Amino acid sequence: KRKHWQEPFQLVAISEWLANGIRQSALFSNWPVTVIPNPVDTSLWKPLDRQLARQAFNLPVDKKIVLFGALGGTSNPRKGYAYLEKALAILAKDRNDVQLVVYGQSRPEHVPDSPFAITYVGKLNDPLTMCLLNNAADVFVNSAVQEAFGQTASEAQACGLPVVAFADTGIADIVEHKCTGYLASLADSEQLAKGVHWVLDCDLAGADIAGSTLRENSRNRALARFSYDVVGKQYKELYASVVAAGKA
Repeated sequence: KRKHWQEPFQLVAISEWLANGIRQSALFSNWPVTVIPNPVDTSLWKPLDRQLARQAFNLPVDKKIVLFGALGGTSNPRKGYAYLEKALAILAKDRNDVQLVVYGQSRPEHVPDSPFAITYVGKLNDPLTMCLLNNAADVFVNSAVQEAFGQTASEAQACGLPVVAFADTGIADIVEHKCTGYLASLADSEQLAKGVHWVLDCDLAGADIAGSTLRENSRNRALARFSYDVVGKQYKELYASVVAAGKA
């Protein structure tokens, strides 16, 4: 690559986390990089009636639903289910109103020990079904320790679902701390539990300290940052600037 890629060209990273990796790399450190996020179809991923969504998945209406999902479900170490498992054990010391819902895998033969009931909904390949599941939940936890962007998180926020995740990953571009969710220190289960607890308490109170609900904030952030119109405009402007500079 060093031999054949001697003249820099414009790069696009989907998150600041990824852009920082490019800036620190031996090959691309002096190349121009612009951060433009992955888009979300906000006309498809949108808020729906929570009670009807729970009925569709036969989920209890008297529990706070914590949603977790990844390709491979709980078995992919990069997705950090082990950190969530520890966080739930910590959370159980203060509350008993939680139920965990896992998508991305079917119910395993040996269900892991958990202080809360776990519902496995399997692999969901239909965006409409996934949107409905987001609307059934109270908080989405993406506990990945390596994540270039976190499309599941941006889709969740487009549905108005607050997200709890680790900072120092690509998801930090999606979640605005204590506005659309909570960012915990990387690989810190105690802070992850604190984040889930904080989001659930805000949801019970009905509004955050600014007077808007986390759900409203999440939806508005998705519209402002990840909609096709917004992301498309960024690519159009970048392309025009590259052409103008004679680097296309």
